[in-house]
Amino acid sequence: MNTHLNSSTHENDIALEIVKQIIGDMQGRYVVDAIVFSANDRDEVNVKVTMFEEWRRIVSQLLYDNRFLEKIYQPKSRDELMSMSLAEILERRDVYLGRL
Repeated sequence: MNTHLNSSTHENDIALEIVKQIIGDMQGRYVVDAIVFSANDRDEVNVKVTMFEEWRRIVSQLLYDNRFLEKIYQPKSRDELMSMSLAEILERRDVYLGRL
């Protein structure tokens, strides 16, 4: 498992699980699916992972505000994502897409 995702294991990360459920719901809806999940190059994958990271931060903020979480998820910055290897960024994407 990749420990880059959070200080806690991502199996116990409710914000991540909520985002994965939303992404899963979008898969298969032709227009949304084509826009969100198709990626032809590294820059497009980075943009999508950055978007998923921000959704996770938003969800964790709402959960934190309602006292369901003790801390807010801090997403990787665009610079941090750009410094990752292609394999690392694809692994991060696959976690969000429920493939890992």
